[in-house]
Amino acid sequence: MPDYAYINARIRSMEGDLLNEGQLREILSFRELSAAAGYLKKTTYGLYFSEWVEGPLIYTMDTTFRTSLSVSMKKILSFFKGDDSTLIDILLSRWDLFNIKTLVRGKLNNIPSDEALSATVPAGSLDEGMLREVYKQPSVQAM
Repeated sequence: MPDYAYINARIRSMEGDLLNEGQLREILSFRELSAAAGYLKKTTYGLYFSEWVEGPLIYTMDTTFRTSLSVSMKKILSFFKGDDSTLIDILLSRWDLFNIKTLVRGKLNNIPSDEALSATVPAGSLDEGMLREVYKQPSVQAM
């Protein structure tokens, strides 16, 4: 039997890593995207900023938030064992469905892979690498 009070405390402690209302207002007040990125790099999100991501800064920021969400969901899942883990997997599978639908739409509309993958949220069982492999398939039927 899992200790739900302990799990709840762990999740609540993770809440401290989220941006609060004041921080969001401050970020929204910046006139330059680079200033917002600089601010985010000083927060917990700085761990997920990747200098190797090519393209516009907004793409890097988007990747940062997606990676952070994915890592957080995997961390929460690790708190659970057995049947409870299965229940959390079921809840997170909504993201797998969302991602598959996103990739199918992208493939049908001939969207470049980077653009289609940036619209996914790898928070379920399909991680970034798996989603990339799915999108590499030559057709929707092969996906």
